[in-house]
Amino acid sequence: MTNIQTTEPTLSRHAVTPMQQRGIRRSAAALVLRHGDRAKPVGGGVVALSLSRAGADELQEAGLAPAAICERLPRLTVLVHEEASTVLTVCWRYGRKARAYEIDTKRY
Repeated sequence: MTNIQTTEPTLSRHAVTPMQQRGIRRSAAALVLRHGDRAKPVGGGVVALSLSRAGADELQEAGLAPAAICERLPRLTVLVHEEASTVLTVCWRYGRKARAYEIDTKRY
C-alpha cells in the first residue's frame, strides 16, 4: 500500500464531474484508496492506484464491500497526487488506458 492514508478522499474539481459522468461512486474510490494493492507512478508526483482481483475478493470475504461493488473495483483506477493527497481523476481501465496504467505495475 502506498503512503496515502485518507478515510475520505479529497476530490479535485476535475474529479467530481467525470465520476458523475462515469457512474463511479465516491465510496468505490475510497475503497481503492484505502485498500489498493497496485500503484504505478504516472509522472509529476501522480500515482495510478488500483485494486487487484484478489484484493477485491478479500474485501468481499471480509465483508468490507458488497459483491456488486467488488466485481467492478478491479477495473477502477484512481489517479492521486501523492504530496497533496488529492484525487485528480477516477476512470475505468479499458483499452489504451488499461495498458498505460498496467505496465510495470508494482504490487504491495
